[in-house]
Amino acid sequence: RRRGLLRPWTYLHPITLRFVAADLGRIAVSSADPALRVIPVFVVERWSPTRGLTVAVDIPKGTTDGDIITLRGFGIEGFGGGPPGDLNVIVSVIPDPAIEERG
Repeated sequence: RRRGLLRPWTYLHPITLRFVAADLGRIAVSSADPALRVIPVFVVERWSPTRGLTVAVDIPKGTTDGDIITLRGFGIEGFGGGPPGDLNVIVSVIPDPAIEERG
């Protein structure tokens, strides 16, 4: 059997948002694109030390608790020259009682 290019695992990484933080701009905004939010993530790879990484994420309007945002190509490098894996960000929304959600 011939071995082909292998794609690595897909990582799941949680992110917690508070409505008040998003409204008041306390979540870091990307300097390159103000529509993107900057979040720190940790990359855990097999046989490699854990490393920190900062990525810019577009958190779409209407994102709810449990939604997954996929960042294509932000995983580890593929095996045998394969494409890099994906990073999935799991959104955990903590509502603030002082802010009313509409729509």
